[in-house]
Parts: sequence; structure tokens; C-alpha cells
Amino acid sequence: MKVRPVSRTPLKPRHGVLMVLWLCQGYCVGQGITATSPVLTAESAGADGREFVERYWLERVREATRRLRQRETDATTDPARFRSWQQSVRSNLWEVLGPWPERTPLNAQVVRTIERDGYRVQHVLFESRPQHHVTASLFLPNAQQFPPPWPVMLVPCGHSRHPRTGPATGRDLRAYLRACVVAAWNGIAAFIYDPIDQGERLQVLPTPGGKELWGVHAHNQLGALAILVGWNTASFRAWDGMRALDYICSRPDLDTNRIACAGNSGGGTMTAWLTALDDRIGVAAPSCYISTFYHVISAIGPQDAEQNVFGQLAWGLDHAEFLTVRAPVPVLVCAKEEDFFPIAGTRESVEWARKVLARLGWEERVDLLVDAGKHDWSEAHFVGTVKWLNRWWGRSELFREPPEKEDGPPPNEMQILPEGQVMNLPGERSVYDFVREAAQQWAVRRGRPRASELVERVRRRTGLHVALKFGSLRWREVHRFEHEGVTILAGFFEREGELPLPAFRAGPERAAGGELPAVIVDSGGKAASIGMLAKAAGAGRPVVAVDLRGFGELSDRRRFYGSQWADEAQAVTAYLLGRSLLAERVEELILVADWLRTVTEAANVEVWAKGWAVTPALHAALVEPDRIHIVRVRDAPLAWEEAIERGVRYNFADVVHGVLRDYCIGDLRDELGARVQPWTATQE
Repeated sequence: MKVRPVSRTPLKPRHGVLMVLWLCQGYCVGQGITATSPVLTAESAGADGREFVERYWLERVREATRRLRQRETDATTDPARFRSWQQSVRSNLWEVLGPWPERTPLNAQVVRTIERDGYRVQHVLFESRPQHHVTASLFLPNAQQFPPPWPVMLVPCGHSRHPRTGPATGRDLRAYLRACVVAAWNGIAAFIYDPIDQGERLQVLPTPGGKELWGVHAHNQLGALAILVGWNTASFRAWDGMRALDYICSRPDLDTNRIACAGNSGGGTMTAWLTALDDRIGVAAPSCYISTFYHVISAIGPQDAEQNVFGQLAWGLDHAEFLTVRAPVPVLVCAKEEDFFPIAGTRESVEWARKVLARLGWEERVDLLVDAGKHDWSEAHFVGTVKWLNRWWGRSELFREPPEKEDGPPPNEMQILPEGQVMNLPGERSVYDFVREAAQQWAVRRGRPRASELVERVRRRTGLHVALKFGSLRWREVHRFEHEGVTILAGFFEREGELPLPAFRAGPERAAGGELPAVIVDSGGKAASIGMLAKAAGAGRPVVAVDLRGFGELSDRRRFYGSQWADEAQAVTAYLLGRSLLAERVEELILVADWLRTVTEAANVEVWAKGWAVTPALHAALVEPDRIHIVRVRDAPLAWEEAIERGVRYNFADVVHGVLRDYCIGDLRDELGARVQPWTATQE
């Protein structure tokens, strides 16, 4: 599938003209302004550049949502066209999460059985891939009260350290087990399994005295690396869920014609994904997940890796579409009034889905159950879910509530493995092993591309615009200040419909002594390189230090799940839109380099890049050799292939979906050769 990125949303006049008016007021020479004074500041407006950044990305999300909703609306003109729309969305989802592994033997075994009041629990161990084990528990109803075969509810878990075994600390709740008990007491089998990096499935075992890597942080560590080979954390999470369905279908005591899926938080996410992907799920009840991307990003930013699939807003999958893409499959949305997944977005998605399905006579197949309180899978949700399943399975809505404190066997009885972790099993393979293997296979398949072929691969894979509008940048000066005896011009580059790029300028109009003009890009922000800029300008070189999107004044105010980098939320939002932040930085850098080359009448320019600015600089120099001659680099990040080999946390802002299928950082450096030089301390 070729993902067609959503076109960028032009900034509205209030983001352009008004911004310029705000930025240009009140600044002049001699007001004590320094390199650390923000360019994009307006005291009277109470706004700064980062607010403009947030508005910009939200406008792009809003426009993408508007377009996909229009396509969905158009598809409801007749049932056949709607089915075609559903198939298109599901095919795109299937393709963008793949390639999928083979359905190898599960080698499933029931490890032991625990008898409880009104139900029993079978502990199951199976392989979703060879030597990659899943720990799971099957809650079975009382056979005398409810003769088999039983309908069954698959329960993917949310981000709790011990969701299936129960609490090891007072912070973990036993809601997941209580949900399974409630189902079993009402004649519904419940199959709950540990996600990767949780419960007994930590993929990286801690060193003695070391900190555990689990949950969201672990999923994000996997996510950036998986993206490089064209996967996603959701690829692994969803595959485990589909193999769990394979196990369900292997059991003669379970009714494979009556399979549901219900989960909370991250389990609500996986309920949505699995329902969209797998036809065997006939009823669904996601809890504490469904909202809208616009509301979620506005409130808390884009969430963890498995909630964001490449280009899904470009090809048609916001939260609301999870409620319609499998219609007429019935979906009950469970929500909490004070959830960090905004309830306003939840109501909007449900209302939209019901409006769409009403045109096809399926309005009643989507419903909303709202409970008071914060993010949680509550008793009201359990009760509502059981009644919802029974309604669509043609069973009585009779609800039998188990004893109040009956929330499953104690943690020690829920543990399946003697040592408590699958990675202690002989020959066990982790998700990182699969990513490394894929990277190695792609390296063999792609070979060493020739120069012209490499440029084409880079343009195609990154989605770089083939024909950038050179000359489209305009310089706006805001103020001036002195630094080490050099006059620095502070302002920004503007381009219609795009973010302004804060920048410093210094030096003569033309380069002296044969030196090339230079563009400085530092992921720490332009102010971090002010000394270098002043030194180069004082030596007679025209210099521009610029903040590309995500750097300096254009960084995020909120950190992405405690990330050490202030640009990952923008990167994940771009990923949803079918773009990469890296590619958009490359385009900006090329345009700035072209602007400087033009105004100085130079043959070409140098780019001095530091930190996370190195990767876009290498790309820009490769695709535009007539504009960028030399790239001087310092503190370069790990090459993609090395990051995968080490299995480290990598920045989402520096990855491209599936890039290692076409080329690696080593290819760029090899092709650039002597054009890549070190940024030495003597230059500062």
C-alpha cells in the first residue's frame, strides 16, 4: 500500500497575518534582548511559538479528519459502496501493520487448573510465533449451570504492570480479573492474556538492581525501532491477539460463532484494533479509549506507540471509524466522565458513528455507556458489557453478580511460570529479536544502491516533495542584538501555509576569502550555537542559525511520556498524517539553504548540523547537492541500524516508516563521502 499523506493544512489568517503583527511589535535595538530571547513572543497576546506549533498541528489533524469523514459520508449512499469503503480501510490497516508472520503451531498447553466458587481458571501457555510465548488464563463458567460450548470474551489488557496476575503493589488494580469473573458468572468464558512488556512477558529482563522496562515506556522503545522496518508496536500486540483467537477456535468447549472482545485503556485500544482486523470478533466493547484524535492530541498529546498507525488519518481511520469499519458488528463504547481520553471526543465519535449507521439502518448497533469518575474499568462497565454481549447473542440479559470481593485467584496462583517471566524460557525470542532479524533481511534485499537510485529511494520513502517551491521563503526581521561584538538579526522565515522558522542572521552580504555561507542547525535550538554563529560571521562568513520544526522555539511544551526529547509529539502526529517529521525538516532545511545561497549569490552553502539535526542534514545534502556542498556534523545520533542492534530508546522524530527496506544511514554517508566533515571545536 502506498500511503498518500494528508496535504498540509494552510494556516488560517489568524495564524499568519496576526502572528506577524504580534511578533513585530515592540522590538528594537537596545532593549536588552539576547540570544535566549524568543523570536516568536507576543506579550500582549500571551502566546509564544510553541502555542502556534500546537495550533498548526491541530489544524492539520482537523483537516485530515474532515476529509476522511467526508469519504465515509459519501460511502453511505448505498450498502455496496459502504462495504467497499470498509474493505479499503481494513486492507490499509492490515497492510501498514505487516508483513505478518506465518500462522505457526501454537504448541499450546494448559499448565494447570484452579477451581473457584462459580467458575474455574485454566492457565495456558502458547506461542504466537516460534519460541515467543504468551501467558494467558481462561476463565470458564460452571458447567452445571451453563453447559458448554460457552460464548467467549477475549480480554486484551491495558497498561498495568500485572494486569492478568493481579497486584504486586498497592497501585495495581484487579479490574481485569474482576471483569473475567463477572463474565464467567454469567455463562461467558473469558480469555485474558499478558501483553508484551507486562505481566510475565517483559521483553527485556532487568539487570540485578536495575529498573524494569514495562508498559508504555517499553512499547515506545519498541515502537520507534519497529517503525524503521515498517512495523509498529501494534503489529506485535495485534498478532498476539489474533493468535489468542486461534487458540479460542481450537477449543471444542468454546462457541466460535459467539466471540466478543472487551478491554480497558490500552486493552480498549487493542479491542478496537482487533475488531477492525479480525472477522471472528462479532461483538465489541472497548473501554476508556474511544475519543477523537483531535480531542486527545489537544488534551494530552498523541499517546503511546500502538495507538498511532502510519497514515491512518490519511487513509481513513480516526476513533469514530473503529465503530463503523466492521458494521453491522455491534460496539458498546464504555467511558468515564473524567477520563484523560476526553469525554467530549467520545460523545462526538459515538454520535458520528450512529449518524453514519442510521443511513444503513444500523444505528442501534453502536451505543455509549458513561460512568462517573476517572480512567478505570468499572463494575458498571462489566455489567453493561455482559448485557451488551448477551443482547446480540440472543441470550437473556439476566445478570448474576459474583460476590463483591471475588476478583479472581490471588497473584501467586495466577502466576504461570516458575520464574515468572517468559524470557527465562530456553531459546525464548523477544520482539527485539524479530526487529533485528527483519532489519538484517531488508539489508540483504536492498543491497547497495547506486547514487541515482539512492536519491530516488530517499525521495520515495520519505515522501519528500519532488518539486519544492524554491524562493518561497520570506525573511521577517523582529529585532537585533549584539553578541561578542557582532550584530545579530533575529527574525523568522515564513512560507505560506507553514510554520514560521525562527532564525538568527549575521555576517556580510557576501562570503569573504572563498568561504561558503553556512546554515547552522542544532537540535538544542539556534541559541545553543550563537557563539559559533558570531565567530563565523566575524570571520566574514554569512551565517544563518535556524530552528526547524521541533527544535528550539518550535519544540513541544509537553514531553511525550517523559521523553528526553521535546519533538516526539509532533513526530507522532506527522506519522498519523502519513508523513515523517524528518522529511518535513529536510524540506525546511533545503529551502533555507536555497534562500541563503540566493541572497549571497553563492554557488552553494555548507550546513553545520548538531545532534538530531544531523539526519535531516545528511538527507538534504544527498538530494540537493547543487545547493548544499558540505555537511559538518557533531554529536550525531546512533545510525538506525545500530539503534536496532542495541535495542535502545530512539527518537520518533528521527525515523521514517519502513525506511530500512530502502536504505540506511550508512548508505547516505557512503554516498556523500568527503562531503561529510566533522564540526570541530575550533569552529566554535
